[in-house]
Amino acid sequence: MTENTLKLYYMAHCPYSQSVIRALDTFGVACEMLPKASHLEAVKSLSGGTVPVLVDGDLVIKESKDIITYLSDKYGKGASVPSNDYGFTAEFDGNMQEAEDAITAELKEVGFGILTRIDVAETLKKKIDMDRPPYVILGACNPKIAGHAIGLEPDLGLLLPCNVVVRINDKGATEIAVVNPMQMLSVVGRNDMLDMAMEVNNLMKKALAAVAK
Repeated sequence: MTENTLKLYYMAHCPYSQSVIRALDTFGVACEMLPKASHLEAVKSLSGGTVPVLVDGDLVIKESKDIITYLSDKYGKGASVPSNDYGFTAEFDGNMQEAEDAITAELKEVGFGILTRIDVAETLKKKIDMDRPPYVILGACNPKIAGHAIGLEPDLGLLLPCNVVVRINDKGATEIAVVNPMQMLSVVGRNDMLDMAMEVNNLMKKALAAVAK
């Protein structure tokens, strides 16, 4: 991670803020996260009241597309941010069962158990005689974090557990995808839960990185 010298003023439920947060995550950039609700005067002074706003020393950038371009040029060597903003994906060097076993083990290492398992390909074949490549959805849960989150937001169970997909992609390779908790929580609009979402995000990405080829 780079040295934390940046500040981002944001709103958790704002899609433009979310796109910038994803860019920060993609490029591995440490940033002080400042919710608009707690910094109204600063946001008003910097941008007239709109977010996201990125501050880097004396530099102030107020448009999400300009912020992402700046982050890409400075930290990402001009790389683009993946278009899928609701998950993270990596190929796995092995078959479906090996991939499922591997990600299950790595999730356990970071505190997640598998609550549910849905074999989508098998179910579609059985129910409507549709053939498709192997596709399994695992429902992962960290009991401590989930319990705290539901205590703060009782309806959060509608978005849980955190889904993990093991599949064969169009190239015939085994692929693992994990949900982006930051994007998932954005529909709730709770700034006070962002740190929790970032914690889950980091744990899920750590597990994925451990099995990526």
